[in-house]
Amino acid sequence: MSGFIFTWNSRFISSSSKKWTALSAGEAEYIAFLFAVQEAIWLRNLLAEIGFMQPEPTVIYKDNQACIKIILNDMHDSPENYHVKIHYHFSREMIKEELVKLVYFPTELMIADALTKALSQDKFLIFTKALLLQDTRIDKSGVLKMGLWLL
Repeated sequence: MSGFIFTWNSRFISSSSKKWTALSAGEAEYIAFLFAVQEAIWLRNLLAEIGFMQPEPTVIYKDNQACIKIILNDMHDSPENYHVKIHYHFSREMIKEELVKLVYFPTELMIADALTKALSQDKFLIFTKALLLQDTRIDKSGVLKMGLWLL
């Protein structure tokens, strides 16, 4: 299970989560990265059309070290990565063109985990607060009631 969340000016604007079928976790993360890159390029183009040019690359934070190694090292011809389809290497080209930038980010701080993992209540609240997506209410019985919306 992997997913992404895009923010612009610290506001949530786009997200996706999906379960991938792959031969390894690194490959699944690599495929998910491709879809995140495609979304980043689409969002960059949309923002440019309405007058918000981005001179800097869109930063994509990644916590999977195997995926980062596949992306940053030209390993697609090596036997252990032969099964990774060539069209997934589009993400590398976008990094080379400096439209996106890959940055390692520790798993314990990965906000997109709110879309893909069972989290403790505390961590879930921290992540949804970081995305400005929550309205938290605790009723008289102590039960947490959560409402999510875009602000």
